[in-house]
Amino acid sequence: MQLYDDIAESDAALSSHPDTTLIRALRDRGYPSNEIVYLSLGETWDSVAPGLVDCLRTAVPRFAHGYTLSPYGLPALRHRLHEMVTREHELARHEGRYTVAVSQAGTRGTMADFARLLRRLPDRGSPAGTPVALIPSPGWDYASLLAAQGYRVLGYPIIDEGGRFGPDIESAIDLLRSTTAHSPVLLVVNAQHNPTGWDWGPDRVTALLRAACSHRANVVIDDAYYSVHDPHRQPTNALLTQLDTAEDNTHWLAVRSLGKQYQANGWGIGSMVGPPATVDRLVESTTTRSYGSAIPLQAAMSDWIENHESQLHTEEFRGTIAAHRLHAATRLAELLPGEDIVSPGDCTTYMRVAVPTREVPESAAAAQLIRDRFVRELAMRTGVVLGRGSMTDAVDAETPGASRTAWVRMHIGVPRHVLDEGLERIAGFLEGWNPSGGDRDVRGTYSRTIESPT
Repeated sequence: MQLYDDIAESDAALSSHPDTTLIRALRDRGYPSNEIVYLSLGETWDSVAPGLVDCLRTAVPRFAHGYTLSPYGLPALRHRLHEMVTREHELARHEGRYTVAVSQAGTRGTMADFARLLRRLPDRGSPAGTPVALIPSPGWDYASLLAAQGYRVLGYPIIDEGGRFGPDIESAIDLLRSTTAHSPVLLVVNAQHNPTGWDWGPDRVTALLRAACSHRANVVIDDAYYSVHDPHRQPTNALLTQLDTAEDNTHWLAVRSLGKQYQANGWGIGSMVGPPATVDRLVESTTTRSYGSAIPLQAAMSDWIENHESQLHTEEFRGTIAAHRLHAATRLAELLPGEDIVSPGDCTTYMRVAVPTREVPESAAAAQLIRDRFVRELAMRTGVVLGRGSMTDAVDAETPGASRTAWVRMHIGVPRHVLDEGLERIAGFLEGWNPSGGDRDVRGTYSRTIESPT
């Protein structure tokens, strides 16, 4: 793992991320950062696309060190993103019904800005109650950012259907129907789903978006991992489906991260796509608090995505993730033969693993406690840091039909030798894992530096 002091403050008062708590606990025990195998967030800190870094060295014009007067982002990058989004999402027949702008402060910030904007837009006949956000459960951390904008957050269940995970459409539509009767509603759709790592498929996504349209719900399409999928997999094109389905007077936004695709999360650059009037209002609102930012990074990204090398990098990255997915799933299945603990997925850089338990936990909240104990004990015993299988615990606990499986999430976008080291440490830990707690015989405590093979 990257040295902790390079990416976090050792004595900062505010540190709410659970990974930071674990890493600090390891450091307090004298465990060096470079011996930690970090498989939680989709981050390695050292895998950025080399060609993108070269563009930062060579393709930044002098004017990029000053302000941009365009609220839509650096014009060159905006135009190239428009071309890329139109081509990759097959939007040509809808030209004029959407516009593209640069997301300049991360997809999280863009979604928060959009949610806040919706509360100020003229009423379109929606009820005047407290706005409601409907999010996937389990899901990424939509709950905290939307609750901060004044939304009541409810989950629609993501269920296991034949080993693949996707939304329970009937439950989601029932929830849309009941909430839109009393409140304005924002529906979040995440077709390349984080944290399960499964693509939802066009049928489910079409049903969701048609229901949102018929009930006049606003929509956020989180396409952060649209380009990160197994090579044989055609990603579900939620953006095209929304344009095929939505009426022209509706408010919706699709966000996409370039950091996920090129391993440059710290750049905070992506695209946002929506109806022209909606995007105009959104970028206008953001300029009330900030001029455009990171213009040199935008200039480098503009040059990079026009370069054919960026396409080759994306294809190679997809192949690597698919190979790691198969390798990790096979190894984990070998550890506990006969137990169905692995959900490998087919997109994103994640897969989920079910914590072995002697019996099904009595509730989603009980499963969360088992998961948290497993993650902490694994970290303290082996230096391997896994993530939670959901980032919406409070919502999950209240969602009808919520899973009672103690899922953990594993990031597989690390170098192969790091993944192998992590899997071997997990294997040793699982041999002595006691689902009921208490003493158990764990095969060793691993503590050695992870070195890249020469």
